[in-house]
Amino acid sequence: LSCAGKTFTANRSLLVKESKVFETMLSQKWNGGACTCSDVNAAGAKFRRVREIEIPDSYDLKAVQILNDFLHGKPSPLTECTDLSTLADVALLCDYFDIQRPLPEILSKMMAKPVDLQKAMDIFKL
Repeated sequence: LSCAGKTFTANRSLLVKESKVFETMLSQKWNGGACTCSDVNAAGAKFRRVREIEIPDSYDLKAVQILNDFLHGKPSPLTECTDLSTLADVALLCDYFDIQRPLPEILSKMMAKPVDLQKAMDIFKL
């Protein structure tokens, strides 16, 4: 996964397990603009195919990292995140890639945080 010039290593099987969108993007049939394919040398072994999914720079880099860490079972920075804008971006990424598992925690954190309506609309770019 890459966003704003930063690349996050992601396990293909975990991404596919979480999302039909990732499954399609990582298939041989995908030819959309959001996914590019390049060959890399796997530690001196045979060449293997690596897919890079480019996430638009409009998403918060921290949100991409939080989602990637969550999907890979790392101690959840989602639990520690209190920034509504970052939480909103993680929720938008979940919507974009059709990832359901983190949404209850994200929405619970967002609903527990007092905000005024205008700030919420600004966060979701409404």
